[in-house]
Amino acid sequence: MFDNAYNSLLIALSILFIVIICLSIGISLIIIAVTNSNILQDNKKNLFVMKALGYKDREINNIISKIYTYILFFVYFVSLIPVYFCTIYALNFIFSTNEIFVPSTFKLWEIPIGILLLFIVYYVNKIISFNIIKKLNLSSELKK
Repeated sequence: MFDNAYNSLLIALSILFIVIICLSIGISLIIIAVTNSNILQDNKKNLFVMKALGYKDREINNIISKIYTYILFFVYFVSLIPVYFCTIYALNFIFSTNEIFVPSTFKLWEIPIGILLLFIVYYVNKIISFNIIKKLNLSSELKK
């Protein structure tokens, strides 16, 4: 009887963690896209100069994207340890009064999945910024 309730609790917690992960990925994608859009709008003059010098849209996008790539991966690897310990602390705090033990382990295969999700967010953001750069039109901007 208790094994069945314990397994259903673990399944519910797993689903909860998956929902939280999906929401955080969606929110981070929105934040990164809005930030990137603002950066591109603020640097319109530099983008127009690069276009006037003959850079292709892909080259401009790669130059702008590479600036943030190293920061993105650095923040990911630096945040692994604090997030792990905060999660363990939160689980212990929540379940200490309920006398329920929830096993939580850190598995090495979770790191590549996080990197893969990071790449997905990065490339979606790169596609969004490429579309913004492609829509920039020098002649219409000079008329303003």
